[in-house]
Amino acid sequence: MTQTELVNNMVSLTGLKRKEAKNALGAFKSIGQNEMKKRGLFVLPGFAKFVIKNKAATKVELINQHSKNIFFFHHVVSNIFFVTIMHKMTG
Repeated sequence: MTQTELVNNMVSLTGLKRKEAKNALGAFKSIGQNEMKKRGLFVLPGFAKFVIKNKAATKVELINQHSKNIFFFHHVVSNIFFVTIMHKMTG
């Protein structure tokens, strides 16, 4: 779903004007971004939990097939984004 589709759905379901729905969505996005930066966690009660976790470095071994040289390096993934659905989706 695109942002425009979401705004249109908000307008049709709530009766808000398009500009009001767009402003509400913008405020919601801003709140979510601030919480993710500050705490690494954003919870929509009864719907979903968004979490950023750090993944530890992993050791990777690479073997060159032609020269048979072995190279070691550490692959680091700094942030992983998880979403947990809080209730069972029906539909």
